[in-house]
Amino acid sequence: MDERRKIMEMLAEKKVSAEEAAKLLEIVGEKENKTTKTPKFLKILVTNDTKSKPMVKVSIPLLLVKIGLKFVPKDAMLNANINNTKFDFSNIDWEELLKAAKQEDVTDLFNAEINEDDSSTTIVRIYVE
Repeated sequence: MDERRKIMEMLAEKKVSAEEAAKLLEIVGEKENKTTKTPKFLKILVTNDTKSKPMVKVSIPLLLVKIGLKFVPKDAMLNANINNTKFDFSNIDWEELLKAAKQEDVTDLFNAEINEDDSSTTIVRIYVE
């Protein structure tokens, strides 16, 4: 028998007051919300304003990112070369970044607009959803 039904039966049998039943139902609702939360993903999207489809589209569960960071050598995460534009990530605290990404109000972690030689713009976006 589910918890909600049990609470309603307790109310019908006058084992709890309406106020107590409401509080219990609220607690059950909060518990259900916590367990049914959808997992967050780290998403990497690279687009170019001249192309109709994304050039790169990656979606990785945050839990997997956290586990994976333990296996990547620190010096391997220092630099990235995206379309001949170099980015230095050596000062990023990845653990702190993941902690921030788990918060509800943080979505975009990194955005870059790169002006290409052909006058197009490549956009790199790393975000959490």
